[in-house]
Amino acid sequence: LIGCAKSQEKWIPLKVTPIAESNIPDKLKYQKNYVLNQRKVVHIGDEIIKVKSVMQHTYAHAEVNISENIDVNLAYTKEKPSYRKLGNITANIYPIKDKIVFDEKNEITGSGKTFYLMPWVPEGYSKELPPPYGILVSEDGLISNKAIYDYYSQTLWLPTLLAVSPNTSKFSGELAASTISGTGSPYYALVYAGKNNVSLNITYKEYTADNFARPSFFQDLTYEANAKQIRFKNFILQIHEATNEKFDYSVIEDGLVDEI
Repeated sequence: LIGCAKSQEKWIPLKVTPIAESNIPDKLKYQKNYVLNQRKVVHIGDEIIKVKSVMQHTYAHAEVNISENIDVNLAYTKEKPSYRKLGNITANIYPIKDKIVFDEKNEITGSGKTFYLMPWVPEGYSKELPPPYGILVSEDGLISNKAIYDYYSQTLWLPTLLAVSPNTSKFSGELAASTISGTGSPYYALVYAGKNNVSLNITYKEYTADNFARPSFFQDLTYEANAKQIRFKNFILQIHEATNEKFDYSVIEDGLVDEI
């Protein structure tokens, strides 16, 4: 008999840990059209202040950069091994989805170590289906020549012999925190409405988080015509010059602090 009858390969049941999400809590950030204590000029109808708050979600991610095509071959016996090609890993940047943490000494790593899984579709498998295998990539970017993870059976596959050549892969970056943002509370703005002999006029407009086309609430604000400083809620504005055409000002306080 030939083939698997003399195989010395092993299959080890093992679940992996996803790294796509982290336990870092969401943070509130503010997007503004101004910088505190920086002088700015607008005209009638322009936004003096515009603020939108967003919730930023942080997640862990990593990629591995395969710089050249890699052949993956295996053999079922150590005595006069006859290798067969399992597939080819083409040069590309691949996402890292999961990790395996070996806490104790074992035959795969020789000591406790973490490996990241690079999803891989070998030859003969449909590209339209989820990747059946995960290539083990060490923290220094090298591909393991000991084992391959089988996603379908959730087992670690240790062929009798596994040859990965050439083995020159590298992480394109360390595991890092990235953010995605979603709209938080309503977007609001202060709009310059001009000046006359009696008053300085500003309009407050508030928009719902899902509708920036028209305001859901507005309020006309009136201040003394010759005021040098005005306040609305936590916003304090220093006025350098105001006419019926332009508004020269600085925002000196706003009470908005990003969550750290």
